[in-house]
Amino acid sequence: MQLGSGTVDLTPALTYLGGSYHWRYGTQLRYTRRLGENDAGYTLGDAARAAAWIHHPLGRFNVWLKGRYLRWGDIEGRDPQILTQMTMGPKTMKTSPTAYTRNYGGSRADLTLAADVAVGGPFTLGVELSKPVYQDLNGDAQMKTDYSAQLYLQMMY
Repeated sequence: MQLGSGTVDLTPALTYLGGSYHWRYGTQLRYTRRLGENDAGYTLGDAARAAAWIHHPLGRFNVWLKGRYLRWGDIEGRDPQILTQMTMGPKTMKTSPTAYTRNYGGSRADLTLAADVAVGGPFTLGVELSKPVYQDLNGDAQMKTDYSAQLYLQMMY
């Protein structure tokens, strides 16, 4: 599991929010620039994100339609402790496809339909269903996303 990049990252973002009557809408542009190399000798690729959404209350529920575009770069350098080949007897074999940095990076555009409802006090319960409408992944070993679902409990403070 990878929790972070291992580097200091600069992540500027620009957000616009608007609305009229019961409709709310917005957009956000965000870029992550990796500013160095981690202790293992590699750098994750930079990442760019663009998102747009429209929101409308429907009784107690809020309904959202969201669009998102992601583009993330490949890994530069490599961790020397991760083997890409191993020799067993007279044969040399490749190791896991995840050991090859060319199998990282790409771009994807998703459409998401979401709904949430206030469940008491500062808490909101919601569900999101996303479907990619475009995917272009680097390398030959990345798995494409068919769809994703998210159930969440949110607290506003």
